[in-house]
Amino acid sequence: MPALNPSTDKLVTSSTGNLKDALPLDMRDFEARVLKDMGLAEIEIGNTAPSDRSKLWYHRDVRTLKRFDPTQGNWFGLTSNQAALHLINRVVKGAATDISLETGDLFVFWDVSLQEAKVITRDSLMAALGAVRSVTTSEGIQGGGTLGANRELKLDINGLTAKPAPKSADLVAIYSAADGAHRKATVDQIAASITLSDYLHSEMFFLGSM
Repeated sequence: MPALNPSTDKLVTSSTGNLKDALPLDMRDFEARVLKDMGLAEIEIGNTAPSDRSKLWYHRDVRTLKRFDPTQGNWFGLTSNQAALHLINRVVKGAATDISLETGDLFVFWDVSLQEAKVITRDSLMAALGAVRSVTTSEGIQGGGTLGANRELKLDINGLTAKPAPKSADLVAIYSAADGAHRKATVDQIAASITLSDYLHSEMFFLGSM
């Protein structure tokens, strides 16, 4: 059987079911009507472009499905790939919202090596994306690595280079109980904040423990 030619072959329709009332119908009109009535695509049929430019427009006079190109500011004939993308867009818009991803959830992607659509699980997708990015730690921090797994960063004091004789302007990281946040202070500032009574208390404790 030869392939149908939408531009020349006609469908015969009859509103009464009687062949004497049959009328020829352009196949392109029929295809556009089926897509619209079955809800497979958001299509406006007519000779005036729709105001909603996210929809497809079946330009009846020229029997062509068109889409609006925002970069060129006009309507153009739809290619096969664009028609497929519009159907996917329709599926996504009609899907229910789910705010939690489960282990078995699947994502569709285009495999450039095989040149076909594939699916990938949530965990495999996260592992693949995590392998691309990583957390690199510097001195005093441990626990980096790729984002393909959970990472915990910890303070690594032993990993720091020792400084036996700190200078007065050297900085020390502290936690401020008053501010409820981490702060910094110089060695001089810490020394100046220790009062005489604090010093005597420490000395008396030391002497009393002998």
